[in-house]
Amino acid sequence: MITQFSSDTALLLVDVQKGVDVLEHWGGPTGRRNNPDAESYMLRLLAAFRHNGLTIAYTRHDSREAASPLKFSLPTGAQKEGFEVQPTDIVVEKDVNSGFIGTDLEIQLRHKGIKRLVI
Repeated sequence: MITQFSSDTALLLVDVQKGVDVLEHWGGPTGRRNNPDAESYMLRLLAAFRHNGLTIAYTRHDSREAASPLKFSLPTGAQKEGFEVQPTDIVVEKDVNSGFIGTDLEIQLRHKGIKRLVI
């Protein structure tokens, strides 16, 4: 198990938006998530990366689908509490399923010397 990361490692938090909790949209017929504890693990990682001054990156999804809760124009498009973006964080906005398609995420990470991601 890795217990320490160097400055060439970044934490990438993907689409940590309130709309993820709209279970009737994502959960299918059962309305359940497969990892209801994901945010608590992400918050622990986020705190550790912030404490150690390491790079943090976020993707934010602004869906093209009218029915999606992941739209910036809706309250559910906002970041979840505890995942507030800081001025030094990398943030990319996307409307497809990858933060690397049609964004400058890779360029920003390389500019900071990032070679490894914790996702």
